[in-house]
Amino acid sequence: DTYIEHAENIFKIADKAKSDDDYNDSNASGFYRSSHFYDELFYAANWLYMATGDKSYLDKIESDYIPQFPTESQSTDWKYTWGFCWDDTTQAAALLYAINTGKQEWIDHIAHHLDYWDEGYGGKRVTYTPDGLAWLMNWGANRHSANTVWIAKLAADTIFKDNAALADKYNNWAQGQLDYMFGD
Repeated sequence: DTYIEHAENIFKIADKAKSDDDYNDSNASGFYRSSHFYDELFYAANWLYMATGDKSYLDKIESDYIPQFPTESQSTDWKYTWGFCWDDTTQAAALLYAINTGKQEWIDHIAHHLDYWDEGYGGKRVTYTPDGLAWLMNWGANRHSANTVWIAKLAADTIFKDNAALADKYNNWAQGQLDYMFGD
């Protein structure tokens, strides 16, 4: 219980501050500057809901964080064309929210995100190397693919567990990426 209480206290401080300045003015600022904070609050609130069962975390997500969810350029569609990484936890937060609520619009969002990484969605598809690695950018290419593998595997086991076609599709994509990263 001490760890959960500590996590809840840190969350309350971060939610009250709602500021990148507190982090970016710290000793870590020369290494990893945060570009935004709502994604981390959205992600943390999901984890705290899972740890405590306290619905107020879901209420806060709905009132404070979902309205801040990023959108695709010149669109009202929720952003699906990026990856889960240290500076952007939106896709992982969206997955946890879909797991926690079962809301179809968030399940569909995760499918759009994973489809973007697989065969494409909305006329967009992540770049692939000639040998098959899903390549989002040159800085830590495997981290984006590996983190999306985590999202795909967890989604297949949870929100898509009753849809064998989607679960198989995302598991197969994830396995292909893992095989590539491990030297296939």
